[in-house]
Amino acid sequence: MKLETTGKAFTYRWPGGEVHLEQGKPIDLPDERAKRLLDKAAGKVRMIPPTIQPGDRIAWDRAGMTQTGTVDFLHTDSDGGRWVFTTGKDWAAINTKFVQLVTEAATGPVTAVTQGDDINDNTTNACFACGSTRRWLSIHGASICGVCHPPAQADLVKEWQG
Repeated sequence: MKLETTGKAFTYRWPGGEVHLEQGKPIDLPDERAKRLLDKAAGKVRMIPPTIQPGDRIAWDRAGMTQTGTVDFLHTDSDGGRWVFTTGKDWAAINTKFVQLVTEAATGPVTAVTQGDDINDNTTNACFACGSTRRWLSIHGASICGVCHPPAQADLVKEWQG
């Protein structure tokens, strides 16, 4: 876990080690050590959230269920909000303040469960919103309607279908 001081620099010592913390210079500590420091120096240190990059696996809650997906790209809107566009079983756009990185140890097959899954499973593979059968297959395996949701970048498309 990455931490930095919120103000004046200081040195944190523990049996067998020490680390010097400065504002604007995050340091990486083992999670257990970082949690202890956050508890001991509440208000003097803060956690630096992990940076999300394309290709990362993420998780978020929707309708009381945890969903996962792979980041295709990120977008910063005109208000400074950061959005992640991801594919799993379907695509999604989620504000980054609601997502968590999935650790490598926890990775496995992507099994996102979204509302409307049952209406997407039909024999024609037609989009439930517009009826089009023109779809693109994401490099991460999601089949996405090309009419409602054209790809933002050509390199995200593995192949076109329909």
